Amino acid sequence: MTITNRKMMLFDLDGTLVDTAPDFRNSVNHMLEHYNEPPVTLEEIRDWVGYGGRELIKRTMLAKKIAFDDAKLDTMLELFLSHYTKNIDDDSKLYNNVKETLVFLKDALCNLSFIAIPKPISGIFCTAIFSHFFLSKYLNILYKFF
Repeated sequence: MTITNRKMMLFDLDGTLVDTAPDFRNSVNHMLEHYNEPPVTLEEIRDWVGYGGRELIKRTMLAKKIAFDDAKLDTMLELFLSHYTKNIDDDSKLYNNVKETLVFLKDALCNLSFIAIPKPISGIFCTAIFSHFFLSKYLNILYKFF
């Protein structure tokens, strides 16, 4: 396969290059255990992720029929984030063929970057995942400012 006329390729990190859903599940289940609620499955988490931690917790609360108010959501989100921050790379893994694809693209002289949103929490997560999988060998970080 030949890559022509491509100078740069941009990637999202979690959910695109790295399957982070297992660690999301672990942290949601840690939070639910605190409230004596039954755990969620990996399939449920995969359906709920993609819109940030707060939305993930909100979707969890709605699916589990947990009484909803902003104060409880904030507390649950804090429990989730506290656990996730300490266990971010326990079960996450690169999707199949990611490293091989990045090597191929790098060898084709593409500038490879992933997009990071420079918020305090997002920055911690991205840096931890980026470091854990040694992605700096292949990718640069491109910060997206709003």
